[in-house]
Amino acid sequence: MAEITFDTYPYYKKLINAGMTEEQAEVQIEIMVDISTETKLTKPIEFQNTYQPHKSLWKEAAKTFFWTWLIGMIIALVVALEIVGLKHISFT
Repeated sequence: MAEITFDTYPYYKKLINAGMTEEQAEVQIEIMVDISTETKLTKPIEFQNTYQPHKSLWKEAAKTFFWTWLIGMIIALVVALEIVGLKHISFT
């Protein structure tokens, strides 16, 4: 496994230029060095997608969409019949 080197001096300069005191910068560098030397990853970190909507939620959404569409079509048909003037439809 390849070693990762951490050059502390440029990091120290950046911290000082950002407004940290020398003591704060030194503590920050010590923490970073400890983390980089103690942490040895054996495999890449895998991020798991934890958001998985339940399948029945999609079924309910489809049902709601269908009924909304059907009611809208019925209203549109009634309005169209009113406009045309076919108020009474006889099937006999």
